[in-house]
Parts: sequence; C-alpha cells; structure tokens
Amino acid sequence: MICRGSFFQVIDNSGAIQVKCIHHYSSFKQRYINIGDLLLVVVKNVRTSQYVATKTQKELETPRPTKPGMKKDPIKKGEILFGLVTHVRDLQQAKSNFAIKFFQVSVVLLKRTNKTLVGTRVFGSLPKILRSTCYMRILTLSSGLC
Repeated sequence: MICRGSFFQVIDNSGAIQVKCIHHYSSFKQRYINIGDLLLVVVKNVRTSQYVATKTQKELETPRPTKPGMKKDPIKKGEILFGLVTHVRDLQQAKSNFAIKFFQVSVVLLKRTNKTLVGTRVFGSLPKILRSTCYMRILTLSSGLC
C-alpha cells in the first residue's frame, strides 16, 4: 500500500527522476493513496543537464541565451512541489467494474502556486479515471488513455 514516505517515479519532462511523498491531500481519514490524489512531494533525484556537463567554467559564467520555449529555472534537489498520482501498482476498481493495474508508481509534478504543470510533456498513457479530476490538461499532453 502506498502512504506517506513512499517514493514515486516522475513521468513528465520536468527534470526530476524520483520524488518522495511528505503529505497527501485526500478525503477525510483516507490512509492510502489512489489514482488522482494530490500529494506534496520533495524531489530526491534530478536529471543532470548535458549543457552543464559539457561546458567549461568560463562558458558557464557567461549568460546563456534563452529561447521562448526554454525553461528558465530547472528543478533542484530538495524542492517541494505538488504531484498528481497517475499510476499505482495496486489493483484499482473503477465504478464500471473496470480494474486497472500498473507496473510502477508514478506522479506528474505541479507548481505549488497555481497547480499548473511543471513539464511540457507526459510520457506514457494515463488511466481514464483521471477524467473525473480537474486536470484535463495532463490528459491532453499524454500519449493515450488506458
């Protein structure tokens, strides 16, 4: 069962690899986490930027030109964000007697201020159960529904 203190994989291109749950916002006295729940997570592992790894110290000190679609501030280790649960290993029973089970436990990261997406893409397919949440933008960015 998934509860506070569990680790999740991140399935968007925000730059984080793994996050840890520190609080979950669910209905009253709900102990375990289900698909569609909102979490407060802290970033544990981050992807290393290829730009930083290949440049010298002098090139790093010069300001890098920014393009309109480029992210200005990457995610750092230890940063606290919101996360929406998208995949759960446990068998989830829907209202229409449709059961779904995934091989990993994963989230999509959201900003803390206005709960918008941090990344610009979502990798993999998402369950149809997420249609009942108010995050339809995440479903449009995914590759499909299952």
